[in-house]
Amino acid sequence: MCLDVLTSRSFISLGLYGVIYVFISRRWWIPAGILFVLQYVAYALYIVFRGVPSPVSLALGIAKTPSLINLFVLGLVAGSLSFGGAYTAIPFVQVEAVLKGGWLPQSVFIDCIAIGNILPAPLVIFATFVGFQGGLREGGLGTAFAGAVIITLGMFFPCFVFTIAGHSLLEKLVRNKVRPRWHLRQTMGSTVINLLLVSLRFL
Repeated sequence: MCLDVLTSRSFISLGLYGVIYVFISRRWWIPAGILFVLQYVAYALYIVFRGVPSPVSLALGIAKTPSLINLFVLGLVAGSLSFGGAYTAIPFVQVEAVLKGGWLPQSVFIDCIAIGNILPAPLVIFATFVGFQGGLREGGLGTAFAGAVIITLGMFFPCFVFTIAGHSLLEKLVRNKVRPRWHLRQTMGSTVINLLLVSLRFL
């Protein structure tokens, strides 16, 4: 329950911390301090009047069963969240597969993460093992391998789309031909750090 409180507050606060960081980088100390305090006041009021959210309150419910289409959609959504690294996708996949869907035991999910850490590959490869286990539960060995391939394609697809779609803009940013507004790179950096901290709470 404490984990859920930290997670839901942190997800709500991610964008706010980016704004606070921009204010601090521009030396606007008072607005940054006010926003920092107000977020905790707002969350405390939420808990007083609505109660602590359940562990699955942030789940989308897209993978209630480990069918191939559900595994692909789970990979797409988790891959869209993993711009800061695979640690940002771990809590989402855990909530969908272990807590909400209930088709993957917690111990097997931890094994998937451990295997992903051992392999000389990106950590996001843990989703391949989640897809394999889901496919194995849904069908047989053939479905298990199909599930592994499908969720992996879903995980990597958003990265390729973002890279191809934003290539020209990124090239202009690298060559300093476009001046980023609102210190975009600094704001994204603080958001990525916050996503990683939220993800570490699940481990």
